[in-house]
Amino acid sequence: LAARYVGQNWKDSLSIGALMNTRGLMELIVLNIGYDLGVLSPSIFAMMVIMALVTTFMTGPSLDLINKIFPEKKTAEGKPKNKPYNILLTFRVSRKGVSLLKLAHYFVRGSIQDSRITALHLSPSTELNMYNQEEYERENFEPINKEAARLQIPVTALFKPSLQIEHDITQTANLAQVDLLLIGAGSSVFEGSLLGKILGLTSRIINPERLLDTITGKEKLFETTALDETVKNIVRTATVPVGVYLDKGLQELRRVHVYLSSPDDLFLLDQARQLLYKKEIGVQIIDPDNSAAGQSSFQKKIALLKEHAAELVFPVAALQVQEPGAELLLISLEGWKKAIEAEAIWLTGAPSVLIMKHA
Repeated sequence: LAARYVGQNWKDSLSIGALMNTRGLMELIVLNIGYDLGVLSPSIFAMMVIMALVTTFMTGPSLDLINKIFPEKKTAEGKPKNKPYNILLTFRVSRKGVSLLKLAHYFVRGSIQDSRITALHLSPSTELNMYNQEEYERENFEPINKEAARLQIPVTALFKPSLQIEHDITQTANLAQVDLLLIGAGSSVFEGSLLGKILGLTSRIINPERLLDTITGKEKLFETTALDETVKNIVRTATVPVGVYLDKGLQELRRVHVYLSSPDDLFLLDQARQLLYKKEIGVQIIDPDNSAAGQSSFQKKIALLKEHAAELVFPVAALQVQEPGAELLLISLEGWKKAIEAEAIWLTGAPSVLIMKHA
């Protein structure tokens, strides 16, 4: 009654009352003290212990009964509660951060009020001191803030010095359980060269976890993905969906190509649907081996795309990836590796690419 008087609803009031009246462990301690001091006789002590045990065992059934009488209100079927779409984008230089923000904007513009974008910039702590840190932060985030104002989207800026940039990026994303971690593709001056392969091999030997992945076959000894080592390490250790963005000057997104290299790539259709807004964007699905179309969930995902896409074209030949018209290509990390290893002819003419790894 006291809980009800101060404004709690009946369900919470009764739950508090049930918990307050079933504190058997505390009663047993007090009863033992009273019995040891001779305040309670053996018969009274035995009776009180039985009462304490009974009230303790009543806790679960009492709460179940209260929950049954006052069930939680469920949302209407097909109308789940809005879940914020969380994007964490991380950048080295402001120019890359701006391009990542433009892409992130397309993922959230249909639900800006229910979404969050966080821009993360980590800088080697050896390059900073107490005098230049504030100025360095302002210079790096000024272009990001200007672009956010132009796009009319709220962005949370996160800056901190770091000694382990790769580790801190993945730890931030994993702990926050973001819906998408966006990073730039990066580049290596030794990519594809013998020295680059030697450096990559050395990093595997130094890093025990990567050496184990190589031995067990999760990673190849010499692997070519056209991604630098920093990006590879982030993708490998992240437990959330990751998008690696190769920007080729994306200005306005009107058509998206989705490349399905295997049945495991169907998650790309969900990501493509997240990009759609007011039937402004068309989607072309590329399934070169016709392997994804045979999956039971494929038609359901296609039906959802049709509801929101300006146009849906399926199937599309792989060579059409490089035809003018598409501004963005969605492809899985495994599909990207296969295309690189096969030296696919369409790679040279592909538009901006978002290489995605499922959680």
